[in-house]
Amino acid sequence: MSPSPLAIQVINKTDHTEQHVVTLPEDAAPAPLTTGSNSVRILSRTIALTTNNFSYAMLGGIPMLGWWNVWPMPASLPQPFNDASKYCRISAWGWSEVVESTISDLPVGARLYGYQPIGTLPETLELTAGDVPGHWFEVSNFRKPLMPVYNRYYEANANDKEMTRTSLGYDALMRTLFETGFALNKFVFAWPSSTTTTDSSKIVAPIHPLGQPPWSQADADVTGATIIMLAASGKTALSLAYLLRQGRPTEAQPKRIVAVGSDKSRGFTANTKFFDKVLIYDDVTSASVLDQITGDKPNKIVLLNFGARGDAAPKWMHALKTHSPETRVQVFIVGGEPVAGARGGNELMALAQDPTSDVRQVNMGGIRAKAMADVGAVEYFAHADASWNDFKQGGGIPELELKSGQGLDAFSKGWDALVKGEAGADTGLIYEL
Repeated sequence: MSPSPLAIQVINKTDHTEQHVVTLPEDAAPAPLTTGSNSVRILSRTIALTTNNFSYAMLGGIPMLGWWNVWPMPASLPQPFNDASKYCRISAWGWSEVVESTISDLPVGARLYGYQPIGTLPETLELTAGDVPGHWFEVSNFRKPLMPVYNRYYEANANDKEMTRTSLGYDALMRTLFETGFALNKFVFAWPSSTTTTDSSKIVAPIHPLGQPPWSQADADVTGATIIMLAASGKTALSLAYLLRQGRPTEAQPKRIVAVGSDKSRGFTANTKFFDKVLIYDDVTSASVLDQITGDKPNKIVLLNFGARGDAAPKWMHALKTHSPETRVQVFIVGGEPVAGARGGNELMALAQDPTSDVRQVNMGGIRAKAMADVGAVEYFAHADASWNDFKQGGGIPELELKSGQGLDAFSKGWDALVKGEAGADTGLIYEL
């Protein structure tokens, strides 16, 4: 089989619906690595396409995020795509293969999970050994502004090397999203024994959603609570719903878990069996529906917004507070509609700045950093990886179909289909390059 031509995806910085696969000249391939550079060269092999990619495209110019600057724009890009003021590159989660290496512990043929380039152009990673065996940190100066999660790569272990295409696809699609659910369940909504470490003398407290104190056991406790998830068909929401039942003892579980979403996604969400009740956004106006989910006076109501459109999130917050004035209503912003100035999101974000409001922004990077500081990176990832593997071995998300495509052109077509809403919540888009 002849090698794929060198090509990359480029995206219009102001319109993520405009994206192109741009073929590069043969001389665009980078020169061989120099001895002692502590670098590897990678080719993406299995990557996923989700609406998160749209967020990377739309918000990547924000300096604190830096998603447009992960991979350099090749000098050989033809016009008009060489205009860096208009076009950018982004990344996708998945697996890559090391095709060149100056690191003896990371030979050619090794596979790395992490934040991968979208294209067939070999890219360079400058790596140093991480804080967990098999983990590597990207340390290039231009990538330092990125949050640590985007600069951490995991080397495939002995078990990973035997993984099926389905297992690799699940990794690409939602391993990182699942970790957010894991961290929320185990550390933010901690129960007394959930953060026990191997050092029995060390007591670890629940972790604030931003990774900063204070966050009490009363704040963290969801025992007997009603949990309501907006945009519940998303992968992060599904991960948390699964873990609230399968990842904690029965005596520490919520009373009920309620999904809220669009009518289009309702059937898929119900078929996962992760929720006790599945509603649509408009049910917020029904007093009888609100009574069904809060009338038995749960210990508290926890509303998690995973990216509901428009003003759905504040509508649900106000309705729940009005309907159950004597019950504490906690609100967590886990994801948001990726549109600048989106309605609803502005109101919640403003409330999140007020420590008395009971509205909290979730920062996975902060939670992860605090958890690793508290229990140690090795122990943190041992628990996270075990939870992820249990989820995959149990079948993952019921009714979710992994749809696999071959090549960069297929990825581009998938992007356009996702923009048009043609890929439903029941489909996971995976591409092999």
